[in-house]
Parts: sequence; structure tokens; C-alpha cells
Amino acid sequence: KMCIRDRGIGVAVYHGKDRVFVMGAREKRNGTNNVAEYLALNYVLRWFRRNNLMSKKIIIYTDSAMVASQATGKKAVVRGAYVAEAAKARELIKEFPNLSVVWIPREANTEADALSKL
Repeated sequence: KMCIRDRGIGVAVYHGKDRVFVMGAREKRNGTNNVAEYLALNYVLRWFRRNNLMSKKIIIYTDSAMVASQATGKKAVVRGAYVAEAAKARELIKEFPNLSVVWIPREANTEADALSKL
């Protein structure tokens, strides 16, 4: 699960019911919320790659409908400060044959939301 709030990034990775990785950070650059959403996605994708998990079934839940639809190619990346990070995400996603990015409401993303406030 991943979330951003006020450009804070929160990521919680689970294997079954066990939480195996947690990260909360503040984005220091003058980025937008959309930039922070993609920074979180790229961060967790690189974490999966570093841990040699590219071939595993991975479901990323995000409360950003834009990221869920753009990262999977259902919606075009048009313009904005986030375009460079979106391009990185789409390149990284090519390395994950069993990856899904799914939108969920913020209320269902409470742990990642709380981490984004750290």
C-alpha cells in the first residue's frame, strides 16, 4: 500500500498478513502531490527489484486514481511536473510481469496514509 499526503510518502509492504517493509518520508523538493505519488511508486518498485522479487505476484494499492490508471497504461500521461517520474515508473513496471496497480479509497489505505504523515 502506498499513499502521500502533503508530499509525505508512505509505503507498507506485506507478504500475506505479515508486514515486511515500512517507509515514511517527507519529500524535500518543491514537488506536487502527483510527483510524490510517483516517487512512492518508484521507491517501492526499486525495493522489489533490489530484493529480487520482480517475478512474484505483486499488487500495489494506491489511493491515487491517476497513478493507478496511468502506471498501468489505461490513461495517458499528459503533462505536469510528474511526467519524468511517471516515465521512470512505466519503465520499471516493464520488469514486473505479474504486477498490478489498483486504486483504493484513502479510508482503505490507513497505514500508508499514517506513514506519509511522519
